[in-house]
Amino acid sequence: MLYYGFLSIAVIMFSFQFFFNQRFERIEGGEIKAAATFMFRSSITGFIILLIINKFRLEFAPFTLILSVLNASLYILYNICSIKALGKINLSLFSLFTTLGGMVLPFLVGIIIYKEPLTLGKILCFAAVFTALILTVDKKLDKKGMKYYLGVFFCNGTIGVLAKVFDASEFHKTSAAGYSMTTAAVMIIACGVYLLFSKDSLPQKTKKQKIASLIYSSGYGMLNNIGNYLMLISIAHVSASAQYPMTTGGMIIVSTIICFFTKDKPKPKEIISVIISFIGIMLLVLLNK
Repeated sequence: MLYYGFLSIAVIMFSFQFFFNQRFERIEGGEIKAAATFMFRSSITGFIILLIINKFRLEFAPFTLILSVLNASLYILYNICSIKALGKINLSLFSLFTTLGGMVLPFLVGIIIYKEPLTLGKILCFAAVFTALILTVDKKLDKKGMKYYLGVFFCNGTIGVLAKVFDASEFHKTSAAGYSMTTAAVMIIACGVYLLFSKDSLPQKTKKQKIASLIYSSGYGMLNNIGNYLMLISIAHVSASAQYPMTTGGMIIVSTIICFFTKDKPKPKEIISVIISFIGIMLLVLLNK
């Protein structure tokens, strides 16, 4: 149950990180340079936090570096596709593609590749969360942006798959914190080089906006990196085919609860989605044997 607790903490962190992301975009805009700035700052914060968690111990392993480069590349591509996708679809559809990718791909890889047991609890939870996600959609799809929608689907899902690959691999590797730190370091280097040579400019801001922008990107980095670290250490004890449906369902619940305290009050169908997700998670916990 300890690792289910870790997953619950990660879910809360992932749900709140969208608030920081949204606030940052309102200040800096949604252009590529803004996204690179966001990733650069959040990765620096994440690296520092993970370094503290790892007791200031630096680690290196060739296998970890290879996976970290792939992981960082997926994060960067995901952010680029996100910018393009959000220009064509609303947030509910965007969340659908993102969360479905993050749930479906690790679930299938866990069952098919790693031969994780397909329990009744997993099947019912997957079906419940899938249904809950579909209920949140309230706009038709613009087919012109299909490559971007599929981009966020596969990038977010493959990030979860890489976490499973890292955990299950028998190659010499770093700790989970070391893997997350290496990914953050690669992100810092990649985004830093882009920002160094980029000729694009960000919107003019007041001193207050500059401080807020830094706080939002740093806050996101802290929540995202700690959340991913908790997911990574939990996957050694909770199978991918159970972990990702539970995480997705939990995010639906927490995100909707957060909406009660904002101007965007949840709609009736979103409340129904929360109930369905909650039932699915309870079935997973009770029947995942």
